[in-house]
Amino acid sequence: MNKLCKHLLVFSYAVLALSCSQETASTGQATLSGKIVGSVPSGQTSVMVAFPIPVFNETVEYETLLKEDGSFSISVPVFFPTYAQMVVGSKEYAGTLLLSPDKDTKIEVSFNESAEIQVKIIEGNGSTPDEMAKLNEVFMNGYQSYLKTFADVEANLQSDTLPEDYRKSILKLRETYLSNIEGMDNLPKNLRTLVYNSLPSGGSLLFDYGDRKPNLSYFSFLRLLDLNNPPLNSHIVYPTISKSILSNKVLNIPRLEDKSVEDWLNEVKPIMSDLLGFDIGLFYDVLTFHAFF
Repeated sequence: MNKLCKHLLVFSYAVLALSCSQETASTGQATLSGKIVGSVPSGQTSVMVAFPIPVFNETVEYETLLKEDGSFSISVPVFFPTYAQMVVGSKEYAGTLLLSPDKDTKIEVSFNESAEIQVKIIEGNGSTPDEMAKLNEVFMNGYQSYLKTFADVEANLQSDTLPEDYRKSILKLRETYLSNIEGMDNLPKNLRTLVYNSLPSGGSLLFDYGDRKPNLSYFSFLRLLDLNNPPLNSHIVYPTISKSILSNKVLNIPRLEDKSVEDWLNEVKPIMSDLLGFDIGLFYDVLTFHAFF
């Protein structure tokens, strides 16, 4: 289990959670089902899946025992498509599996001569171990680029820089580091998009504008963060961005206090919708959650 936790930390930026749909009601239940074929290493009697929860900033795990014929089925609560890790007994699958509300992801599991898990996806989607290895390598290159590029912020920006110039500088640095990630061009388009969406956005730096006095239009950078279509690192992004928005004096979001959620959102959305680029979706649900605390 320790190995899994470390693996999830490494990949927390590199796996994708798509936005929840407000148009179609879902039960919030996704099912992973399948069967172990061929010989099974001794002691491998269960299947476990794990994935981060964006609102609560934690990883949850669900486990079920294999049946005598090697089959299994496990249902988990998800409210938007989520990539999850899987462990069979003590053996961790190096790829990921997509779990979606009201859908059954069907797989066939086997073990190679080295007792490594092999997965054939019968129905649904996921990322292979090779794809995840390449993805993680490119992500780590990107993260190093992020650290190096954004280290220039404090060194090169004066404290009296105008808010608009400060925002422009941060966004330019963001563009620079995203365009100089080694190995990015070798990834398929869908995985390049995943990396772009999963790397640090620079949002925390944009909220940390010091003694500068921005106006409301300064926060138009929020639209670039695509907060209604977050990656799984949303369990890091959501609490940080939500709390920054709720406490920011310029945005001046009203306190929830004794208001109904509907009345509160009717006050919040006129302030935020133009800045975010949307007036409905998962982000407002999470913002409401954090307004209670």
